[in-house]
Amino acid sequence: MIIITVLSVYLLGMLAVGWISRKYTSTMSDFFTAAKQGTMVLVVGSYVGAHIGNGIVVGGAEYGHVNANLKL
Repeated sequence: MIIITVLSVYLLGMLAVGWISRKYTSTMSDFFTAAKQGTMVLVVGSYVGAHIGNGIVVGGAEYGHVNANLKL
């Protein structure tokens, strides 16, 4: 039940961000590229966040796979 609650709150938060940012963009391209006004800190932060997040997902799967094989 806690997981569903957390995911629901996260979904509602993401929908709220999209809904609020809708009035600041005129095209879909503006929405995806932040109207090409992203600062270097924003771009680097996005890249680092995506890289770390991907590492956690892939690393977690690898860790689970290795541990599963060790218990066999």
